Amino acid sequence: MHKYQKLVTESFEVLFDVNTSVDDVRPFFSKNYTQWVDGKSLDYDDFFQHVVALKEVIAKAHVEFIEFMVEGDTAADIHDVFVTKKNSEDLHVRVIAFFTFENDQIASVREMTHLLKGSESDHDLGSRT
Repeated sequence: MHKYQKLVTESFEVLFDVNTSVDDVRPFFSKNYTQWVDGKSLDYDDFFQHVVALKEVIAKAHVEFIEFMVEGDTAADIHDVFVTKKNSEDLHVRVIAFFTFENDQIASVREMTHLLKGSESDHDLGSRT
């Protein structure tokens, strides 16, 4: 596994671990981090508001990578996120993402998400703050 795929994988594992805090997620991301998801732009602080929002509703989740390709300090992937919410609802989200890396941290992500299973009210889960 390429070091950048390992970094992204570990960031998801920490993010979705119910025993971790928002501060446990921070080391994976550059202080200059930016994210564009489904037309919404998030800076570093916005992103961590997003992490708080996820931790408030997600009971458990895991990611399955379909594709992951790296060239230099960029990567592109397609992954599926399987979520069980605290209210027991299940979601399945497909994500197409482009990452940039800097100093062994995630510097930016541009992604599009598609809700494959779940309530339409959760279509914004990829950018909810």
